[in-house]
This record gives sequence, structure tokens and C-alpha cells, in this order.
Amino acid sequence: MFDFSSLLNVHARPFFPSSTCNLSPLTKPSFETALDRLVNWKFPIKVKKRIIPILEEWYSNSTLDSVLTKWENNPCPLPNQFIPLNILTYNVQGWGTRALEVMDLIFKVDSPVCVFTEVEELWNSFKVPHFTSFYQKGTNHSGGVMITIGKHLRATRIDTGIENTVIVDIHGLSEQIRIIGIYWPQGQMRNLKDLCPFLVKGTILTGDFNATSDEWGSQSTDRRGCSLKKWIEENELTFIPTNSHSSKRSDRHIDLTFTNLNRVENETIFYGSSDRWPTVLRSQSIGFISNGFFPNIDWTIYQTILVRLEDFWINEQKKETIDIDLWYQCYDLAKDPEIDPLNAHDIQIETEFRDLQNLLTASKGTGLEATSITEVSKNVFLWDNFHKQAKDGVGHLFMLKRVKHLKLKHRSLLLDWLDFNEQSDN
Repeated sequence: MFDFSSLLNVHARPFFPSSTCNLSPLTKPSFETALDRLVNWKFPIKVKKRIIPILEEWYSNSTLDSVLTKWENNPCPLPNQFIPLNILTYNVQGWGTRALEVMDLIFKVDSPVCVFTEVEELWNSFKVPHFTSFYQKGTNHSGGVMITIGKHLRATRIDTGIENTVIVDIHGLSEQIRIIGIYWPQGQMRNLKDLCPFLVKGTILTGDFNATSDEWGSQSTDRRGCSLKKWIEENELTFIPTNSHSSKRSDRHIDLTFTNLNRVENETIFYGSSDRWPTVLRSQSIGFISNGFFPNIDWTIYQTILVRLEDFWINEQKKETIDIDLWYQCYDLAKDPEIDPLNAHDIQIETEFRDLQNLLTASKGTGLEATSITEVSKNVFLWDNFHKQAKDGVGHLFMLKRVKHLKLKHRSLLLDWLDFNEQSDN
């Protein structure tokens, strides 16, 4: 039902409301009532046009099984989709206190690649489901860098002895990329040339640099920003600007992203309780192919169909309803006796039952009256079912009422026992 399509001719002339000529006289009033309710609910025309074919299919089928079969066998092609890559960068200022917030952010921006800085030592206290984490301990109490990659992508960590740096190659995209996550705290001496051997085609360098430049969204340029800018230009990397500075306490923009990729854009996300805003880098040329996507569900139509069919299911439920007092009375009367394999009396009854089975098999037309063969077959089946499910009291009670009608030429303990139990029940 989720495809919301119909077998109606797509080349037919448009019409609204739908014709009811293909409906039977019994179902036509119900269908017209459904149309009236759609009008009263004041749904937009486009919603009504999608609901009506579903209602037509419901009311035009004669049985519940036929309409469900039709809906289940209605193929819905699922085309491949290109999903652009989103890369989240966020200074969390302590993973232990913001792990749940980060998880919400990841799924909010739909980012399979994330770079977190200042994660501190509690980075492993909570793991993001379906993500693989790569971590490096920081050089101060608040440091630490972590890159998390969705498990639908394949990632390989590049070993390096550079402090506050994590390098990961990501496979499974339309183009392989390399993520270099950086945390550069105040007071740390870093030689940027150590990163040069790791710069390849498809590199994205991102993180907290604590460096400002008036060309990168800050009000002024500091010494670190000047040296970083020079190194970036020498290595043919490009700064990716964003729509706002990353610091909440000042106009400084110190969480920076550089890359040698084309067709990328950066956006500041106004979310989170850290003193930094997260940023999301988006690439329109790099992503992954997702096939087998579930169809989109129009929940308005889904809910409307459920409401319209509510009366039907309520009536069906009433049909299956059994009075609880009557059920318990039958159960209480029929639950005993049970077959006890250690009781000689029960063993004799079981033996005579087997004899009855053999009699039916070997004596068709002999030993039993011809008119009783069908009845004996039914009763043997009922007894056999009771034997397999001895605790089914209702089945036992039914068996008592039926087997007594067997027209055997001799009187056996089995029939005496059945008569005795029936008299006890009465």
C-alpha cells in the first residue's frame, strides 16, 4: 500500500472525483461516503487524487485477501540514488558531556564522516551506533581528536607520529578521499611541513586550528594565521568559507576547513551547547550510490487510509470476539481428564484408540456399517488431534460429543468411558 499507485490507465483523461461505475451496488455507497469525508476533511486536491485510487482498489475487490495480494504484488521500482557527502566538524569541549548531543547532530545533518576536537579522555565512554571511531589522545587535559566514519563506508587509518592529528582514508565513495583531523591548541608548537607527505589528491584538512585571518572570516590576522595561510597556499589547498564564524564568544573563525577538491561548500550549523558552532562541508561531486532505498511514505495518505478503514477492522474484530464467560465454562468442563501414560486405565483407552485406527484402515466396508465410514474417519481425526494436544480441553469436549456416535458392532471400554465422561459433564 505504500506505493500509492494504481493500475488505472495513466493515459486516460484526467477526472475528479473518480468514477464509481466499476463498483458493485453494495460497495458504491461506502465509496461515495468515503469521498464525502475527504471533501469534509478539506484535503488538498493533490492529496485527494492520490487517495481515491487506493479507495477504489479497496472497494472494487471482493475479498480482503484479493486486495492485499494486489497491493503486495504491486512492484515499486527503487532507482539508485546519489547521496552527496556531508562532513561534520565540531569542537565538542568534552565528549563525556555532549555525546548524546553529538549523536543527535550527526543524524540531523546526515553526516557519515565526522571530525571532533577537544574530545578529552572520555571519548570511549559512548560510541555512536553504526560508526567506527579513530582517536588520538591530546597533549593537554582538554585535547584529543576523533574521526568517526559510518560503517557503510570503508575507512583505513594512516599511521603517523604527528601530535593531535588523525588521518583516515575513506573508500566506497564515488572518489576516494583523505580526511586529516587537526586540533592545534594554544601554546603547541607544530611544524606544518610534517603534514606535507600526507597531502594527496582528494584531501580534506579540517579541525580547530586556533588561527585567525581576516581573509577567513575573522576580524584580524594573528601570527599563527599568517604562517598557516602561507603553508596552505604553498600546498595548493583552498580555504572553504562558511556563512558565520565558529566561535560563540567572539567574531573569530578558528574552526577551519581546507581542501584541494572542487565543488564543495561549507555551512555553519547553529546547534549545540559547546562554545563553538559545528560546520558541515558538502560536496556535490563526491558521495556514494545508494540502491534499494525504501519508497518515501506520504504519512498523510497513510493515516487517512487507516482512518477510512477503521470501521472495517472494528467489525472484523467483533466477529472474532468470544464471550469470556462462555469460553471459560467450556474450558473448565473440558480440561479433564488428560491422558496419563502411567495409568493403566488410560493405557487401555489409548490401546483401544489404536485398535479403532487399525479397524478403520483394515476394515473399510467390513466390521463397520457402511454409512459410518465417513463419520468414523472424522472422529478418528478428532481423537488423534486431541491425543497430540492433550491439554486442549475444548477439543476434548468436542471429541466426547462426536465419538459416541460410532456404530461399532461391539461395546468397548473406550465407548463406556466416553459415555461416563459425558454423563459427568451433564
